[in-house]
Amino acid sequence: MTIPLKYVARISAGQSPPSTEVTDLADGLAFLQGNAEFQAIHPAPRLECDSAPKQAQKGDVLVSVRAPVGALNIADRRYGIGRGLCGIRAHQCDERFLWWWLHSQRPRLDSVSTGTTYKAVTAEDLGRLPFPSLSVDCQHRIADFLDAETARIDELRSLTQRQAVLTAERFIEQMRRLTTGGGGHGFETEVPWMPHVHKEWNLSRVSYEFTTSSGTTPTSSRADYFDGPHPWINSSDIRDAPIRYISKHVSDAALTDFSVLKLSRAGSLVVALYGQGATKGRVGILQMDACMNQACCSLTSLGRVSEEFAFYWFRAHKEGIVTQAVGAGQPNLSQELIRRLRIPVPAADTQKKIVAELSEAEEHLRAHNSLLQRRHALLVERRQALITAAVTSQFDVTTASGRNVTEGVSA
Repeated sequence: MTIPLKYVARISAGQSPPSTEVTDLADGLAFLQGNAEFQAIHPAPRLECDSAPKQAQKGDVLVSVRAPVGALNIADRRYGIGRGLCGIRAHQCDERFLWWWLHSQRPRLDSVSTGTTYKAVTAEDLGRLPFPSLSVDCQHRIADFLDAETARIDELRSLTQRQAVLTAERFIEQMRRLTTGGGGHGFETEVPWMPHVHKEWNLSRVSYEFTTSSGTTPTSSRADYFDGPHPWINSSDIRDAPIRYISKHVSDAALTDFSVLKLSRAGSLVVALYGQGATKGRVGILQMDACMNQACCSLTSLGRVSEEFAFYWFRAHKEGIVTQAVGAGQPNLSQELIRRLRIPVPAADTQKKIVAELSEAEEHLRAHNSLLQRRHALLVERRQALITAAVTSQFDVTTASGRNVTEGVSA
């Protein structure tokens, strides 16, 4: 048996004040326009508006009524709320049960959401949601159960994510050790982020071991420049992996009219000189002849240092390399800076052994990460299934504990 949510909770639709009255957060009333500031449980507000016409009180459940519809947070203080949110306050129900029950309603909200540009629901849609007709004591017991059991699952999710981070860090350290000949005594390099190199190896500038080139962006208004057969790499194409597929191409006319736009041969190493987030400093090895824009730099071996060895060396020392970036605002790398970097030069057979060992290690890393991602996805599914089963009384939470809490529950 169910009753409409509006009979057990008060639902307040947000309303947006004039934009001139919304300012950066200082000591005024924190304001949330939508779900952009949502975190795991409580929002992290960035704005304030003392004249916000609609407010949510501490303890209210904040529901996103615009994409992603149904995202949830709990108000940890009084907030002004914009039209992207509704505040729901428990009235004749347990407020923690209300929180968990709303998690189970996201599929239903998705099904009733409307809109062409973006999906949205209304306060009326929320008010019509079928709330289970359970005693407040029963709701309280279910909420206690879900508090404890979801905490267990969340801890497993956190440990899974931590394991993935540690595994990646271990591989970076392995790359760093092997590409510098670490593990024994070496000579000092005077490079802060690469202090030692194997005593029997040489150290040389990148410009002495590779030919380098960059590229440019042809005139965007000329459509004929972008309908040709030549792959044209942007920094977003570089992902610390072989570069096999490029979505953008340029024509022979572009190569003719822009002399800096040159084809680099397959097998060349490409470095991202700048880009958003972690893009800057990433590398990739071309699997086809290609040219690139000004945000990339290609390195073609002159013989002593292979592109494959350099591929792992750049990845191992990315953190140190990107500290060399210059410029106001968003510092960038440059072709000249890359050319000045000093890279170890082990014997050719040593390079091959290092590349083979790291390639095999990376295959194992990918397989391990795939298992971790699968575990995390299953935990997310199990968490949602457990919440839905508990709030709809599919099992008795008073007898469920520990290992058997999900017995009979399907994700």
